[in-house]
Amino acid sequence: MKTNPERVFSLVTYLAQLGERLRPFGLMFEEPRGETLPEECGRWAAYIRKVMDANNWKGRLLAHIHQKWGFCDATAIEASNFYIKGKK
Repeated sequence: MKTNPERVFSLVTYLAQLGERLRPFGLMFEEPRGETLPEECGRWAAYIRKVMDANNWKGRLLAHIHQKWGFCDATAIEASNFYIKGKK
């Protein structure tokens, strides 16, 4: 997501446009090192959800955050906050 977000958004758009029988029930993204700031992962969640919503995909969006320096909990909360704010 950090180095090539356009590729991520293209994949999300492609999956969102699949027929209901082929489309997955949702997406999961990962922060693999536990070093990304919570605000950044929150924005990832908001942007991915925005692409999903723009394509009328009401699928689930999950985040897998690795623990390091307490960022795991803060990042999960921040991603949830961005997701909830985006729903309003």
